[in-house]
Amino acid sequence: MKKLIILALAFNSFLAHATLKKGFDSLLFNNDKYSTKSFLVIKDGKTLYQNSSKLYSVEKKQRVWSATKSIAGTLIGIAEKHGLINRNELVSKYYPKVSNKLTIQHLLNMSSGLTWNESYESNPLNSDVLKMLYISNFKDMAKFVSKKDQKYQPGEYFNYSSGESNFLMSVLQKKLSLSDYESFPWRKLFIPLGIKDVTWERDHQNNFVASSYLYISPVDLAKIGQLYLNKGEWNGVQIFDEEWVEFSSLNSPSTFKTELKGHMSGATYGAHWWLNKAHPKFGKKHKNAPVDILMALGHHGQSMTIIPSEKMIIVRTANDRENRFNLNDVFSLLFKDKYVRGEAK
Repeated sequence: MKKLIILALAFNSFLAHATLKKGFDSLLFNNDKYSTKSFLVIKDGKTLYQNSSKLYSVEKKQRVWSATKSIAGTLIGIAEKHGLINRNELVSKYYPKVSNKLTIQHLLNMSSGLTWNESYESNPLNSDVLKMLYISNFKDMAKFVSKKDQKYQPGEYFNYSSGESNFLMSVLQKKLSLSDYESFPWRKLFIPLGIKDVTWERDHQNNFVASSYLYISPVDLAKIGQLYLNKGEWNGVQIFDEEWVEFSSLNSPSTFKTELKGHMSGATYGAHWWLNKAHPKFGKKHKNAPVDILMALGHHGQSMTIIPSEKMIIVRTANDRENRFNLNDVFSLLFKDKYVRGEAK
């Protein structure tokens, strides 16, 4: 009888896995709406699903665009653990012309109050991010950001800004010698995690382009996700403080004060991570996912999702030019309506 039960459970598990594989294949790789390069799901430290389109693999490094921001935020957490930075520190210490109320935490929360236009294709002529990345301002991106007008008081208004990520890294740069800064991501994060093949571009001031220009494989990106599931610990070494995970998961109060529009409507944001907290007006943005997720999201469909309650990491690289991919479709395949019915939060 016991053997029959074990066989039945194994068969049910096989069927569930086959159904999940079929669903992911259909959604991600047999769907003309989207252009998925690679997709990887890890649960309980084991690969649940992986697939890639031609020319790509989960081991091949790819540009992850704005998912870079979350890695930059992670480095700030590491720097704080080593006493190099304090989230409550005033940025005016390094850039005297900015508001004397602006802190590192405001930059982490995208609530500096500095004027910024993040639009790309819809309004390229007025786009601050395009001016920063592709025109003369790429020589010193942080300086370009520091000269923007103070439109709101720090902490008052949420405004997603690639400029704030680059500004953030420039503060870290000012804390270190050039050689220590250039090696910091490798010494303190990549090498301890066994990440060997990674590229991170810098501007002419040698500041890492924290907004956009990290090249890393899905497998290696998932290692950083696992580091968060481990609450900052890796092979017995505490890379960043356990509290940093909690801090990263706290919704920035400014997101509830700000009416976000378009694809950001109902979104919540922590310390350089997108969240799925229940918005007082819209509820959860991703209805089929729990509230504890952390998301690193990038242009054209790049994403890494960390789900502590499910001990799961999901990585997707893509080139979605025509249609915006909806992560809730992935969550629906994984969890059905488990988080809609209220069985779990």
